[in-house]
Amino acid sequence: MLNTEVSRILGDIWRRASEEEKKKYRDHEELQREKYKHAMKLWRDEEAARNDLAKKAQDTRSELLIQQRREHQEAHHVSKMASGHAQFNAIATDDPHHPILSYAYETNYTDLYGKISVV
Repeated sequence: MLNTEVSRILGDIWRRASEEEKKKYRDHEELQREKYKHAMKLWRDEEAARNDLAKKAQDTRSELLIQQRREHQEAHHVSKMASGHAQFNAIATDDPHHPILSYAYETNYTDLYGKISVV
């Protein structure tokens, strides 16, 4: 039997049903709809709370990594300055299209092996 035939037969049965019999199904549908709406609201609220918590955790991790990186850079800079290996050089830029600056600045640090690292 085709789906269209089943739908036609069920439609005929529904049209012939009494209002009392239809009310039973309509009440059940309304109850199920309210349960669904309530469950979806709870799910959305929980999902929003989970997303907020995940975002806060990510922000906290990012802030911690940034703070650790800054502390590492500051400790590195202080140790290099204290050891006298830092020097400041002004280098003229060759880029004629540079919009604002005519000089670029870089700080060179020599490591234990005499290699220069630019910070």
